[in-house]
Amino acid sequence: MDRYWVAKRAAGIAFVACCAHPAQADIVWNGFMTAGGGIASIDDKDGEYADQTTLDGYEEDLTFNQDTKLGLQLRAPLSDKLSATGQLVARGSENYKVDMAWAYFSYQASESTQIRMGRFRTPFYLYSDFLEVGYAYHWISPPEDAYQLPTDSIDGIDIVVQAPVGPTDLSVQVYGGSVNTQFTEGDLDFETVIRNQLGLVLTLNYEWLTLRASRHQAGDVTFNGISEITALQTGLNALYDATGADGYAQAAAEMDVNDMTYTFDELALKVEWNNFLFVTEIMQLSADQGPLDTLNRAYASVGYNFGPVMLHYTRTVAEDDVADLSSSIPVNIPGTEGQSMLLAAGADMLAENFATPDRVTDTIGVRWDFESAAAFKVELANIADEFGADGTTLRFAVDMVF
Repeated sequence: MDRYWVAKRAAGIAFVACCAHPAQADIVWNGFMTAGGGIASIDDKDGEYADQTTLDGYEEDLTFNQDTKLGLQLRAPLSDKLSATGQLVARGSENYKVDMAWAYFSYQASESTQIRMGRFRTPFYLYSDFLEVGYAYHWISPPEDAYQLPTDSIDGIDIVVQAPVGPTDLSVQVYGGSVNTQFTEGDLDFETVIRNQLGLVLTLNYEWLTLRASRHQAGDVTFNGISEITALQTGLNALYDATGADGYAQAAAEMDVNDMTYTFDELALKVEWNNFLFVTEIMQLSADQGPLDTLNRAYASVGYNFGPVMLHYTRTVAEDDVADLSSSIPVNIPGTEGQSMLLAAGADMLAENFATPDRVTDTIGVRWDFESAAAFKVELANIADEFGADGTTLRFAVDMVF
């Protein structure tokens, strides 16, 4: 089966072309579904996972909601060049709340240039266009530690230009927009407001080879509702007023979560040669201030097709840099030692919430295409971190497109 064709179909890119008067536009429907289940085993009850009851969304009892989802996509061609597209997704991990993942119009300005405006998938990753369409890739879901950003969609505008370059096809995508979303880091749940986000994506395709590079930057990022930061800043500013020591004011400023600049860089390589598959991505997310320093993530995956069955192995690595929020806090000023040490400990805990302990995830899996538009998958993953904590997940799913 042509995997490239499958991915395009699953993403809803290949539709039946039609010409219609706007008042008589034919709506084309496509959909996808994943029905899955799994179980987790948390082996280190005294270490990093001591207080955890779930691992990557799974419990020590068999559950079926984490990977199960249903998506419906419609496209209404209004003319040869203009169309409207929408996508609704209900995810079991979110109690099947219906989300408007896509809502945009597209205009084919020329044979090689397309313009979209509205809500569309943020092109952070190699698999972003069909991120939730499990049938389009060999895993049940892309590696979680690598595909960690919660802002899947953006409200904005993009331009995609495609052109042949020698024997290759080059795609250039430029976009800009804004995001409002809920963000969870460790024990913290808060609103994230992103403005002035811009991105550039370059993709080069040559028969069996895909190369991709992207850079994304948001120049105005604000976190709302983190009471822990407000309390720390209040305490630090009070000590600055009482002592005049600049270190307190510096520490309060360094953990400020207003008007931050975030940058995300990504490189990808994909090889599909006969029955062999190899894909790898390297990502880095960094901030100029606040409780997040740098998140370094990468994965490499190899697979081989035996007819309708693929066997695959993936290693995912997370090596994050923890923000230094406490070193500027003076802890030896007479009369303030106790309070200063408590504030420094609180600052360290805050920074650790925004970074994952260095860990490696090894996943082995099987994909069986038992029907022309359906695949059964099983995966066993082992997760081990720098503190010796260890956990295992066993997952299975059926992916379909229609």
